[in-house]
Amino acid sequence: DCAINDYLVVTRTNEMGIITYGNDNFCQLSQYSTDEIKNQPHSLVNSGHHKDEFWKQFWKQLNSKRPWQGEIKNKAKDGSFYWTDSQVIPILDEYGKIIEFIHIQKNISDKKENESIINESEKLALVGETTAQIFHDVMNPLTVVLLSTQMMRKKLPDDFDQKPVQRIISSVEKVKDMFQGVKEILLDGEQGIEKSMQSANLKQIVTKALERVCLKLEQFNVDVNPFQMDDNVFVSGPELDYTQVLINLINNSIDAIKEFDNKWINIESAVLGGHAYITITDCGQGIPERNHERIFSNLFSTKKKEGGIGLGLGICRKILRRCGGDVNINKNSTNTSFIVSFKIVDKVNKINKESLSEDANIYKN
Repeated sequence: DCAINDYLVVTRTNEMGIITYGNDNFCQLSQYSTDEIKNQPHSLVNSGHHKDEFWKQFWKQLNSKRPWQGEIKNKAKDGSFYWTDSQVIPILDEYGKIIEFIHIQKNISDKKENESIINESEKLALVGETTAQIFHDVMNPLTVVLLSTQMMRKKLPDDFDQKPVQRIISSVEKVKDMFQGVKEILLDGEQGIEKSMQSANLKQIVTKALERVCLKLEQFNVDVNPFQMDDNVFVSGPELDYTQVLINLINNSIDAIKEFDNKWINIESAVLGGHAYITITDCGQGIPERNHERIFSNLFSTKKKEGGIGLGLGICRKILRRCGGDVNINKNSTNTSFIVSFKIVDKVNKINKESLSEDANIYKN
């Protein structure tokens, strides 16, 4: 018993699953004191990760007086999660009736985290290969469309309105640029170093992003505040990639609020020290705290039923961090809000940092 208590996580419960004992390792791992766990159900550390069927099988086996063994995801007092390799043993009285259960657990959180990293890497590799194939399959017909449209434009009479044809050509070129950008990011080629040496005008980035999503904004009647920013803010990194980052964030906002009655998105800017900040806030009621970090995982998505695969925010963060920027949730906002930071580069027309508003302090990370 002494050896078990020293190296393993041990709890005892009565036949109803009420905790009657928890060793120091359990208290340390769960972050509950001895007094706090006393007479509490073992579901006190239930993470909500396992489905009802999991627990039905769990109790079915124990109530048949057979030990149960498996891996369980638990939740500590502070809301963090941990995994245990658990063995639960029914203890019987002299009449063969269950009187208590002994839970012997081993903390395997590190193992599960490593497995998660490996699984995500394998999935990303598959996504990268799939994207490369899609890129090849899509680009061929797009190239045909582009060449055919360009040839058609040359044969049109001089007095013919060529604006619709030019819109087709521009749209095809934009799609090609988007696919190329996603392909480079997923495959993480040598372009990363080259892109970190580029610079772009931040106001133009925001303006182009809004131009790309204007039809969707009109479709769902979403109001956007007039965007204002200094013309001379230049940031480190590629204009096209940064435009895609903002398009992704604005599209996410539209998708989240499109069923609301009063739909709005506010885009604000600030400059502080060596970084420029764009804040995108919509009328949504915020993101659950449990998802604050998960949403930046490469394969996490809250829109899987709508076709989302969780690449959006993970890719956005990767693009920005590659060039000294980042994207984070604005925890000071009561609405759904993201802060995007960009590393400023020196240009001939430098920004007068002394004239910055004190309100820019809200953008500090």
